[in-house]
Amino acid sequence: MCFSLKLIGCLTLFVLAGAFSAPAQTTAGDHTPTGVEQLETLRPVFEGLFEATVAHLPANYRKEYRQLYTDLRDSRLKEAENGCFLLDKDVSGYLEAILREIKRANPGLLKREVRLLITRDPVPNATTFPDGLILFNAGLLAACANESQVAFILCHELAHHELEHGPRAIAKRFDLLYSKKAKREMASIARQKNASEKARAYLSELTYEHRRHSRENESEADSLAAVFLARTRYDASQASGALRMLDTIDNDFHTPRFDLKTTFDFPDYPFKIKWLEEENTLFRDGARVFDGALNKDSLKTHPDCRHRATLMSDRYLKGYQQDGRLSDPQGLELFASIRQTARYEALLGAFDGGNIDLCLFLTLARLREQSGNVRLHALVGRCFNALYAAQRDHVFSRYVQAPRVGFEPGYKGWLQFLNTLRLRELAAVGYHYLNTCDQAFLQDEEFQYQLLAAAKNMELPDETARHKTAYLRNFPKGKYRAVIQSF
Repeated sequence: MCFSLKLIGCLTLFVLAGAFSAPAQTTAGDHTPTGVEQLETLRPVFEGLFEATVAHLPANYRKEYRQLYTDLRDSRLKEAENGCFLLDKDVSGYLEAILREIKRANPGLLKREVRLLITRDPVPNATTFPDGLILFNAGLLAACANESQVAFILCHELAHHELEHGPRAIAKRFDLLYSKKAKREMASIARQKNASEKARAYLSELTYEHRRHSRENESEADSLAAVFLARTRYDASQASGALRMLDTIDNDFHTPRFDLKTTFDFPDYPFKIKWLEEENTLFRDGARVFDGALNKDSLKTHPDCRHRATLMSDRYLKGYQQDGRLSDPQGLELFASIRQTARYEALLGAFDGGNIDLCLFLTLARLREQSGNVRLHALVGRCFNALYAAQRDHVFSRYVQAPRVGFEPGYKGWLQFLNTLRLRELAAVGYHYLNTCDQAFLQDEEFQYQLLAAAKNMELPDETARHKTAYLRNFPKGKYRAVIQSF
């Protein structure tokens, strides 16, 4: 009996994982209120969604439903406390204006209320929850090419909500897990030999069924989203563009747009070829051989997008008039500004969420387009200083993954590079990177502090003292003043 209950619990966690996806926990950034302020602002929203939802729970599995939504509410409150949401008024106002336009154009179709929030999650994704909350990640906003693509993605999420895909999926999963038939099946498995293997087989069947229905849901949502979008003033042809973007974004997200040797080769500290050499000890998960049976498409955040883009243009939007449509009704300049904020917040979200490897990778890629952006250069220094501290304190693996099977080759090489660097090398690479940047950047407080910290890590007392004096002179009320008094 105990084994059976534990097995059901494990299956619940696995199968329900597809129903809810939470953004990375972060702390406050340049455009984000503190965690305490976020919690104060968003607590009424999350409590209100919880109360409205549990007041109308289905009759079956009421206890399980209530626990599910209780956990969801609590996780959201924790995320708000950790500052994971982007409450920037300009960004929120921009997306709310798009949502209003979609609702205005579809008064008879959009009948279910929704709430929209932006997260600082760098992963290019959006999620619709059964209680009507739509989370739009900063990483996805940063990846869109124009306002019309953002509008289509919102239409797609609204379609999921109108079609009740979330509630129906949960109801089906609860039937699979908690029905009398499921309990008999689990009890039978628990009594048999090789119970673990048979449980995994049972789980695989559930997972396959979930994926099949998920893909059907995506197609249904695309079809209804096309109707929503075609009634607005947005350029509906951008729906196909958005889907094509999503088709490649999983690969593009982890594709290096910078050369390691060029980026980290300095006159006083040349790049070392050994940093690129594979070390068997780096593969902490023990995986050495790629499983040829693994369906790569199943690992993608956005499967089937190329096929969906073709259906969108050839079927769903065929015959709709496109005259007078606008890609950016609120203005191209405003979109560029919103996108820029989203890009930077996504980087900070990765850093504050503990994904320093990803933050540094994405920041260096962004610098290929914005080489004169002092905030990005300072963030590179901040990452290396943080990794130095993590290595010194023996917690490096919390912030840098090991290279694993399934990673894109370029990103796998990036992780290998970081894992190869020793403590002194981390300090040296970070210091020389900052020290070879434009000296005009020293007028920026964050850059000045990160260079000061890097000099201290390098154990350069004279240079540390010089940068400390410069910081205190240039920023007498700076946010790091108290910290550097101990330097």
